[in-house]
Amino acid sequence: MDVYTNPPSNTHKVNERFTVSLNGKSVDAIAVTAHVFLLVAATHAIFIQLLFAAAWNIVFNILLWNLHDGDRIKILGLVTFWNYPDPFSAAFSSFGYLTMLLRGEDSHNRNPQYLIPAVIISFCSTTIAVTGLLDIQMSPPAHPAEVYFPDLGQPTAGAAINFGSFDRPSILRALGSAEAGELNTQLSKVSVELFDHPGGTVAGPQQAVQWHYTLTAGELNMQIMPDLELQVILTSLLSQPAGSRVGMRAGVASLKSYTGSLRGTVIDAGSVSNGGDTTRLILSGYLWTREIMRDLVLSTDPSARNLLEKPVGVLMPGAAAFIIRSSDVATLSYAAVLAAPILTVVLTIFAMGFHTAPRFPSVSGKLARRAAALRATKLFRPVDELSNTDPSLRGGLVSSMPRPTGTQGWTTTLHHDEPTGGENEGPRIQFTHDG
Repeated sequence: MDVYTNPPSNTHKVNERFTVSLNGKSVDAIAVTAHVFLLVAATHAIFIQLLFAAAWNIVFNILLWNLHDGDRIKILGLVTFWNYPDPFSAAFSSFGYLTMLLRGEDSHNRNPQYLIPAVIISFCSTTIAVTGLLDIQMSPPAHPAEVYFPDLGQPTAGAAINFGSFDRPSILRALGSAEAGELNTQLSKVSVELFDHPGGTVAGPQQAVQWHYTLTAGELNMQIMPDLELQVILTSLLSQPAGSRVGMRAGVASLKSYTGSLRGTVIDAGSVSNGGDTTRLILSGYLWTREIMRDLVLSTDPSARNLLEKPVGVLMPGAAAFIIRSSDVATLSYAAVLAAPILTVVLTIFAMGFHTAPRFPSVSGKLARRAAALRATKLFRPVDELSNTDPSLRGGLVSSMPRPTGTQGWTTTLHHDEPTGGENEGPRIQFTHDG
């Protein structure tokens, strides 16, 4: 893990579109405060519900389009499907309805094609984008006015002291992150191998360590920009191995075997471990390197000239092209923010077209009459109960509608002929008593 404190709000920019590296790809994003994120997430959830309603209506009308007269199983399935107000209830009800169908005694009803509508609606209800896809777990870009890197002049003893005070806070944070040693979750990012050095002897053995780690631009919190000019920072801070810099800044406190509150007072010889202390230094160097950009916005009242400014007050191009991690700010995927309302509008217009298309009046009229008939749930339920010979299946939820086994039974025919009477004539449902 990385240990850091949230920087002041003036060190980063919010409510502005920017580009960031995510999994090796350049992604458009926008940073907002935590309070604004809650409002955006709530609005996004509303759009998702409307989006599902539109998609639900489209799927339903496609199924309704292919409905044939006398197919009671599909009719009752669509009635069950139609009369649930939320996606999850519809999905569970559809699967419950299918379970009764497939476990029924009549082999005619155990048809795999009945799985298709329920699979479609269940997939839609459980995989449509959720608010968790909004937050991409990144951070806002640095504010150019707060980016500072000191001009320490010639490498004198005084300059070394000043430079040490510049990066010592971040090194101490890295040491705190690496305190767990082999239990640190970031240890897998670092390869450390201890081996016997060939120059050693039996009387005087020598051990050596071979280590390496890699950091991408994204892990360094840098944005992908063509005019990136951070060489002055990277060259200065990474001119020597990061582990040795940690050792020089923290001194004996960088050793895991060090105990005591005063610097350099006690070394616990019983807990000394060359491998453990070396691994801790290397891991601390890795964690410090990941956060080297943070120090550029945390310096207060600088006493030296800002090396990142060309003239005074004018920052070098790309010198602020990095992000600052903070839990006070959420970074939203720009595409996800726009996708929900756009898809909702498009699918809603498309769904409305099933009923309002002026070029196909006969089709829209047929769908409207079918939809009106399928709303008659109380009518279909007694029909279902009367057609069942098993009393245990009567009442409650809509059952699986097995075919009657005797010589008598009810059949239902849903007519979709054009009305022949007055203007208020609706769809006709005919019940026939067989036997």
